Amino acid sequence: MQRMNMRLLMAFGIMMSVSMLLAFPAVAADSFPSKPAKIIVAFPPGAATDIVGRIVAQKLTDMWGQPVIVDNRAGAAGTIGTDVVAKAAPDGYTMLLGTLGNLSANPSLYRNLPFSMERDFIPVSLVVMVNFVMVVHPSMP
Repeated sequence: MQRMNMRLLMAFGIMMSVSMLLAFPAVAADSFPSKPAKIIVAFPPGAATDIVGRIVAQKLTDMWGQPVIVDNRAGAAGTIGTDVVAKAAPDGYTMLLGTLGNLSANPSLYRNLPFSMERDFIPVSLVVMVNFVMVVHPSMP
């Protein structure tokens, strides 16, 4: 299982690298990456999203030869960190590790978000899939 997760992360890193080079031709001409990159995690350190972000950051650091730093910007159900990325320069050096909550649920729940999912973001890759299971005591009907 862990070996499969590592393969998925490595595939993600390769896809992210290729996607960024294709999405940012001006940056690619300057031999991307030429400086440290940042992954914004819109949740606190130690949360599941943070752990995934740190694994991805390490793999990208190894692949790119440039540091990829995790920057936790928790608060407002992920809105604070998501807004930081929306306002960042569109140069490929600031990425968001988003979740169903801050990418899909928040735009449906909150009217006045300081960003637009359609205008300010472009998906790069699916990183992980999480399954939820509800369990109850066997005596429950």
